[in-house]
Amino acid sequence: MSFDPARRALSNELLFAYSNFSPQKSAWSPLWFFEWDHSTRLTETNRMVYNLTRF
Repeated sequence: MSFDPARRALSNELLFAYSNFSPQKSAWSPLWFFEWDHSTRLTETNRMVYNLTRF
């Protein structure tokens, strides 16, 4: 997983907006981390596949 501070700040803003727009899902719901982690892994996997297949 990347440790780019800009992407980390963006993910924090997205988590805040997500908890803002769906108040019934609190930040301590057991699902928000898995959802964020899955989307992050998909992003990293897509970037890796792109970098490996662009040649």
